[in-house]
Amino acid sequence: MCGPIDDTEWRRFLFYANLVRSYKTFGERIDGVTAATLSDQTGGQPLFPRLTSLHWSHPTEYSAAFVLFLSPMLKNVSFDFGSDLSPVSTTFTATDDPGDYTTAAALRLIYARAPRIEHLDIHIGYSYAMKSIPAFKDVLSLTLRDIKDPAVIGLACSPLERLQKLKVTLIPEDAESMFQRIPDIMLPEVTEMSLESSPHVVGLIINSMHAPKLSALTASMELVDAPVKQCITLIAERFTSSLRNLTLHIDDLDDFSEDEIDPLIPTARSFADFFAPLYTLRALTRVAIAFRFETPCIITDADMSRIAEAWPGLRTLYLPFVINGGMSPTFS
Repeated sequence: MCGPIDDTEWRRFLFYANLVRSYKTFGERIDGVTAATLSDQTGGQPLFPRLTSLHWSHPTEYSAAFVLFLSPMLKNVSFDFGSDLSPVSTTFTATDDPGDYTTAAALRLIYARAPRIEHLDIHIGYSYAMKSIPAFKDVLSLTLRDIKDPAVIGLACSPLERLQKLKVTLIPEDAESMFQRIPDIMLPEVTEMSLESSPHVVGLIINSMHAPKLSALTASMELVDAPVKQCITLIAERFTSSLRNLTLHIDDLDDFSEDEIDPLIPTARSFADFFAPLYTLRALTRVAIAFRFETPCIITDADMSRIAEAWPGLRTLYLPFVINGGMSPTFS
């Protein structure tokens, strides 16, 4: 801001501001003084009064203006204040993060000014910020990124009776030793879910889920044989009658060394050995399974025949790893 705000210019700005429906941060940085000046000029009202979609990605030191974008008409909010916040004193415990308190404060601000949010996408850590989510009773779609404790998912999601779509990414620290079971996650209306974490944590979540209407599931995890097989078995057991669309992304992170001259040779897997439990999901119409990177997965003519028998309603099949002793299986 290079000078006083001219009345004529301000009226012109307000005319166009009323036309704005979506705002996404893109490198601009509004400092605290500029934000205060704009707030004084608007009388504390939102800068774009008819805004319906807000995507905010700025660290906290450049987020003083965040409140100016909270229109009462907002339906879609995505925000991330950065992940560089770290404890600055011994008052924080192992499950505390100053960024979580900032996120919780932002959620309270959003609810106070725009309580009818339907789509919420946030970066969140532990349980403190999660406590603010159940207030948003109209949320249909919820994305929780960078969660460090899977046990808090139920705290955030179970009270959301209208929730239909849930996406969760977790970065657990030593999850296998920290979490052996998590509280139940009640999702009575959820039809679509996406999970990304270690196979151990993905399995914990699936085992704790009660989602009778789930029809589409995407699971992304690294290739650790036993936990991945356990996840696949749980998927088959928990969603036998409801699942129609299944996508599995499995990263073979451990099959490669950093030595470009002598890389590790990836170990081939058998399709039947991994995925046979899925044959009980008789209602599947779309299946996509990918071993990302270069791990081969052996699939035979017998496997293809079993797939055709098990999934009679299948319309789309994506298997980008076909190997059969050097020959591709025949399709008929």
